[in-house]
Amino acid sequence: MRPVAPNWTRHLSPASVELDCRGSRRRISWRAGSLVVEDHDVPAERALMALGGEMCVCLAVLDCCLTADAAAVFKTWGGRSQVDPSKLEKQLAASAQLATALKRPSVQMNVQIQMGSPSSLPPQLAQLAQVMRGSQQQFLAHLFKGRWTESVLWALSEDMRDRLALSRVVQLARAKSIDESLQATLDVALTFRARPALEACFRHWVRHDLSGLASVACRVAPGDDPPVVIGSARSGGLVTLPLRWLPEVWGRGLALVDGCFVVSVTGRGEVLEAEAVRWDRQHAGPQVAVTAPALLWRGGGCWHLRWR
Repeated sequence: MRPVAPNWTRHLSPASVELDCRGSRRRISWRAGSLVVEDHDVPAERALMALGGEMCVCLAVLDCCLTADAAAVFKTWGGRSQVDPSKLEKQLAASAQLATALKRPSVQMNVQIQMGSPSSLPPQLAQLAQVMRGSQQQFLAHLFKGRWTESVLWALSEDMRDRLALSRVVQLARAKSIDESLQATLDVALTFRARPALEACFRHWVRHDLSGLASVACRVAPGDDPPVVIGSARSGGLVTLPLRWLPEVWGRGLALVDGCFVVSVTGRGEVLEAEAVRWDRQHAGPQVAVTAPALLWRGGGCWHLRWR
């Protein structure tokens, strides 16, 4: 089976998020697979913070995005936050200010003098003293009670979370293995993205309510298995898709073309080979999902599908 293309990012436009950093609006952007801090001299900022200067929210967010584990990224990719992103952004700025104040050398020296050695402190104070001597990420994680990474990811724009998650998906797809602990989280994220296109395809072909689709389950295929869509208009079904479906089909905006659910795409340019799903009636029975080869072509600013 074909691996994810090395230039998969060419189909994705840049995305940015604005943050309140030191009293100004600053941007972090994703471009061609890389995260970029737009309005800072990164080496100079790191040197300044190492000398006890004010913590930079943009660098804290950048480091968090670069070091976040896949489970945290996919967890925030499988739904929508119940918290207003602007409130999360204010929390980030306030935490950076507090961290700046507490991590100044003079403050840490006073802590050491007044508290004594960590071994003589109560456990909670010893943990705080240890964290204050540690990295910026450790300190912020402590302030957010272990939810720093999750809070940062929810504070990003949806486009930024999409691109960050797709980068992790490509890494997993190229490794051709998925840790069992990630399977359920990935299935939720896949369902969140595939189900709207599946429902639209069902409406287009079956033309009645979605009661038959209520039991459709979406799963990430193990290894490099091909896509499988099994189902009927009465019993719902099972959709199994390889990881590369997310960057190569959904990421390109091709999950639904002319009422058909697209499961794979190959080629580049204005004409692509594809496999797509339609719902056909089998003899006197219910309509069932059928996967068949098709051609996609771009015209009039949108994509079209023709069965082969």
